[in-house]
Amino acid sequence: MEKISVVVPVYNVEEFLESCIKSILAQTYKNLEILLLDDGSTDSSGKVCDEYAKKDNRIKVIHKKNEGISATRNLGIKISTGEYLVFIDSDDYITKDFCEILYNNLKNTNSDISIVSYCVVDENKKVIYDAAKKTGLQDDQIVIYKSSAIIKELLKQKTIKNFVWNKLFRKSVICKFDVGKIYEDISFSIDVFSKASKVVYQNTNCYNYAKRNSSITATITENNLKQFSNAIGQRYKKINEYYPKLSKYNIYALLESTLALSTKNAMLNRKYKKIERDCIKFINIILNYVKINGNNVLHLLDDYQKLCIYLMKYNIDLYFSFLKEQQTLKLLGQLN
Repeated sequence: MEKISVVVPVYNVEEFLESCIKSILAQTYKNLEILLLDDGSTDSSGKVCDEYAKKDNRIKVIHKKNEGISATRNLGIKISTGEYLVFIDSDDYITKDFCEILYNNLKNTNSDISIVSYCVVDENKKVIYDAAKKTGLQDDQIVIYKSSAIIKELLKQKTIKNFVWNKLFRKSVICKFDVGKIYEDISFSIDVFSKASKVVYQNTNCYNYAKRNSSITATITENNLKQFSNAIGQRYKKINEYYPKLSKYNIYALLESTLALSTKNAMLNRKYKKIERDCIKFINIILNYVKINGNNVLHLLDDYQKLCIYLMKYNIDLYFSFLKEQQTLKLLGQLN
């Protein structure tokens, strides 16, 4: 049985950390190296890590100064001794067969990366989003992707997504995270999946992602939006350069991300003019592609996305107002 290194960056999550650690210790796959990396926590998170290290010799605790999640994950990669790596956020938790399913699928298909589906849960562990139901696949269905089909699926964001936490990586394809960036997963995913020759996905929910209002990415600030804008812009350029045949999927990914960026900006009454300009820059790229290529990308879009493109084209102010209204209704529980 080969060793899997489980990398868990920890920072001020005392309320949720025990649930995370217990779910890792309960794994049916036992040959684990559990790296709890305390990134300068100011609450009792570090103490919780130390207490669990006394109970299980598979746990190794590192206390370090606060440097952010990217630097902490990079440390985990550096000190890990396993043949494979799993990244788990310290406020999330996994099913007991998470590692076993990932490992068996990877070995059975000789893949470089193994993926399972996930649920988004609230702070009371209530499921608020079931990702497996959105893929169009049957429950527990297994799909294998090879070469450029991997990047294509990553851009479609149906089964392969930018998140690093619902995946098992062969260590040979791992690269470093960009330090100091919030949306580090976007750049990391493109680089890692570009190195993979085969990826296997199983449509089974094994990871529970906790959505907390206090999380970094849930906080809408000018810096956060600017970093997101930079990340999606860099991804678009990189795909354009290295995978030109995937242009329509690149445009689709840009549209999906632009809608997210525009919605957040609209909720702030378009407070940040720099972000608004970035949105419009991406919108012009999208509209120009659609104009030149006709219906080449439209079949990928749902009705909501098509309506947004229509509004982008004919009235940009109405587009932002529509997004704000939709998000307000969603927050009030009147939209799914």
